[in-house]
Amino acid sequence: GLRFGFHQLRATSDPRSHVWVFETEVGAGLGENFYATVNAFDSTIYQSFLYFYELDVSTGEAIEGYENGAKTGTRGVELALKADFEPIRISGHYSLYSAAGKGEIETYVVEGHPSSLLAFANHKGHLDVSVDVGSLSITPAVTVIGPRWTFAADGAGARGRFLDQLPAAVVADLALFYRDLGVEGVDLGVSGHDLLDVVPGYAQPYDGIHAMLPSPGREIMLELHFAL
Repeated sequence: GLRFGFHQLRATSDPRSHVWVFETEVGAGLGENFYATVNAFDSTIYQSFLYFYELDVSTGEAIEGYENGAKTGTRGVELALKADFEPIRISGHYSLYSAAGKGEIETYVVEGHPSSLLAFANHKGHLDVSVDVGSLSITPAVTVIGPRWTFAADGAGARGRFLDQLPAAVVADLALFYRDLGVEGVDLGVSGHDLLDVVPGYAQPYDGIHAMLPSPGREIMLELHFAL
């Protein structure tokens, strides 16, 4: 199938701020077991709202508020592939974006790398496989996050900052789900997130003058479902 369109979003509080989004999506079945989609997008934010915080050097008081900035936006593609070979199901996704020619807000841009925005990876991929073995469902998954740019402290005080590139990260997950555990309608699930304990962290899309926020790291969760 083919789908395309464009739309405009406008902020109600300030008519100068608005967003244009153009999007096209193509999907096709590849034989009996595969289905693929390709999505291309181009979005631009004009007169975007920017939060600012600064200190008045004369009074020492903090000044904060919002103001209209220049334009920003991204363009890119997203690919998705699904395959069904009962009892095995496979799903994969890949996304790519570029801010080249659109990033005019100094707060968000990466100096010397016009295609990138602070904190956001230009490339991201995900793959999961689900296998049914009787009443047991096993689903391993892996997410690959490309390199990201952020600001890091250089040890020279509160304003001692430098632009740093975070390495690519691989986050591995695994989920086990057992249906009708001894009693019909009672299901048990065990799942693990970030099993390699990579802890990619949450980079800020601006220079926030503090350390990157940590992610939870490795997590093990137990779920019990039952139907009355």
